[in-house]
This record gives sequence, C-alpha cells and structure tokens, in this order.
Amino acid sequence: NRFENNGLHLTTSSSIAFSKLHDHKNQIEEIFFKHFNLKIKIYFEMQKAEIVDTIKNPSLQDIKNESPNLAKFIEMTDSRIT
Repeated sequence: NRFENNGLHLTTSSSIAFSKLHDHKNQIEEIFFKHFNLKIKIYFEMQKAEIVDTIKNPSLQDIKNESPNLAKFIEMTDSRIT
C-alpha cells in the first residue's frame, strides 16, 4: 500500500475484497473528498498468490521439519501416515 501523486494504491490477496472495493471506488473517493477535502484517486491491485510447495507422501521427518507438534502427536498416538 502506498500513496503517490494523489493516488492511493491498495493491494489485496482476496478476490472478494478486490471486487467489493473496486465496485465502490467512486464512493470511497467521494468520502475522502467530503471528510478530508482530498481529491484523490484510488487504485486497487490484486496481490499475487504465494505458491506453496507441498510434499507428496511426506515422511515423519518431513512432518517434523514443517510441524514439530504434529509430528509429536503422530508419534504419541502411534498414528500412521498414509
């Protein structure tokens, strides 16, 4: 999020938030003008989703590396990883 050249640039990773904010862009700009006497433009941008690598068929050691508490639960309950 940044403000430059009388433009407020906002980013979101939620497509629903992006859609709702974009639909009401003019009303939000009008609120800034009425309440703060600021004539600004608002720009909304979608934040790129972070790609998460997943391990297929993880071993107990993989789970320990990612989530030690889950690994401890698996060991304590003699659970099996399938």
